[in-house]
Amino acid sequence: MGTKKATEDNAMICSACGTGRVRRIAVPGRRMAYMQIPDLELPADVELPTCNACGEVYADSDADADALDAALERAFTEAVSAKAQTALSELVLRGHKQRDLERLLGLSAGYLSKLKSGKDVSPQLASCLMMLAGNSTRVPELEAGWQMRRQLQVRGMRKVSRKP
Repeated sequence: MGTKKATEDNAMICSACGTGRVRRIAVPGRRMAYMQIPDLELPADVELPTCNACGEVYADSDADADALDAALERAFTEAVSAKAQTALSELVLRGHKQRDLERLLGLSAGYLSKLKSGKDVSPQLASCLMMLAGNSTRVPELEAGWQMRRQLQVRGMRKVSRKP
């Protein structure tokens, strides 16, 4: 986000490209990095000062900054939920059962069903689901990683039994 210079028609010249005019508009296709998403699209209904040439968005006032923050948070929440739903669908198509995934990921029974119906999901859970869907051979690897016997064997330890 840059600074602007005024022109004769009271529009501002974009400091990012030097040629475009900055005016308050609400249009689709404006993207910016937000949290983990490098190209999150701003909702088309959000009116913000935007360059008509390069698309640079300006949030010079507190009201514009608040509107931008709220719009980005809303878009981010929707995008994370959509990514998690897509990843879960891919895992189920590959034969993984939701209840087994819930157990593996430490989720309560039925949580993934709620996710499929639109429940907000954390970016961390969405990341896990995306990683597992990207390479579903990771599911058995993760299952093996949670086994305690394997951990003891790796460390060279043996299970010690106590006699009463």
